[in-house]
Amino acid sequence: MTYLSRISRGEIEQNLKSAYDVIKEVDYITDTYILDFFVEDVWEKLPKDWRTYLESLSLAELAQLIDATAAIPKEECIPNSLLNVRESVLRCSLSRDFKQYNVLSNSSNFPLFEHLKDGRFESNFFRGVKKKKTYEIMNMSALIYQTTQQIPVDFVVDVGGGVGHLSRVLAYVYNVKVISVDGNKSFITYANKLNDKIALYMKKLKPGVTDLIRPIHICSMVESNITTEEFEKLIQQGTSYGIVGLHPCGDLAPTLLKLFKTSTNCKFINIASCCYMKLSTDQEAENEHLGFPVSEESKEYPIKLSYAARELACHALELYKQKLILGNVEDLKVHSYRALLELLIVEKYPSRRKEQIKSVKYRDGLTFFEYAERALRCSDIQLNLDEADLQSISEKIDQWKRVVIVYSLRLMFAPLIETIILMDRLLYLHNDVGSCDLIPFFDPTISPRTHVLTATK
Repeated sequence: MTYLSRISRGEIEQNLKSAYDVIKEVDYITDTYILDFFVEDVWEKLPKDWRTYLESLSLAELAQLIDATAAIPKEECIPNSLLNVRESVLRCSLSRDFKQYNVLSNSSNFPLFEHLKDGRFESNFFRGVKKKKTYEIMNMSALIYQTTQQIPVDFVVDVGGGVGHLSRVLAYVYNVKVISVDGNKSFITYANKLNDKIALYMKKLKPGVTDLIRPIHICSMVESNITTEEFEKLIQQGTSYGIVGLHPCGDLAPTLLKLFKTSTNCKFINIASCCYMKLSTDQEAENEHLGFPVSEESKEYPIKLSYAARELACHALELYKQKLILGNVEDLKVHSYRALLELLIVEKYPSRRKEQIKSVKYRDGLTFFEYAERALRCSDIQLNLDEADLQSISEKIDQWKRVVIVYSLRLMFAPLIETIILMDRLLYLHNDVGSCDLIPFFDPTISPRTHVLTATK
């Protein structure tokens, strides 16, 4: 388990390469989608001793196995090769032991701070916002405020700010001057309408307060080829600033790192990333602004991750563990339903492999045939099953636990793949900034992308 504040640049580089070597060893697992389970006979690709051991585990023990920080279930039976891989995942992965931040000991300077946990405050600031997003906004805004106290700046730029929820909390609650940039014009229009509503709400809440700061919203795309000069011309406010982003998607995150690194005016960056599968990675493309890898060390090694692996890095290990522990077998069978449906489609329509079909939510008592009918409702695919098909379907459904095992095994490597992506970014910054770190900031059972990359000059 890696704590970056305790290791040198050389150790970060070595850890990154060690993590990648593990992924190369198991890429037949990480690069395979669970819908390919039957089509590619994925179960038979696992070593025989792995299969024997994995089938001996209960669902709760399987949950224990894929959490590399937990005790090893049936330790006396685990194959050495699987044990070594699991230990490597533990040794090389970033810690996901999140820290609970309490950044304000004195809230008297913030007219609205006392109302943060008031139900009316949430209904006005976060109407229609899911609890997960509200949790992320409240915690991220506190971290950003803490950073502005340590590294004073004229303003903060929230890139990919959407309708401005994070910016509003920073401005109205913490009195931070904020510029929110987003490429969607409708988001900007709605953000300004929300600002007007909040202004009316605050006049009722605190009639004597007149110096509250309103966030500024700018409609503009921040493309990967943007220069520091172009970006700073866009924001046109003050001389020193910090960049923040709550889940900048795909290439936007490495673009923000580039802007931070190359600007003398940008003093800090705080970003929590997502959507790693949308990173541009084609090493042969005529594009000098690749989203991954970004560090010279990773490019020279070289380190490459497939789309499937990068998508896997976005999955919620902790939440799936809870499903396994609860042992709701019927719910878990849905994975095998999708894999079985893919097999039937490929057998009858070989050219339509991995075709997008309708997503089907699980409900109690859902059978495979009900699942298939709903999944194909908007498709012209006709299965026309005969008796032989029905017999084969029954046999495949009985293998549901094997499908769950493979799905779970893939998830064990998700934190390691995310570590590779995030450590590559840290190496990109390391020599050019005063300090940089990856903080396990969010509770992963609420917000699976738990890490915030923070750097200062």
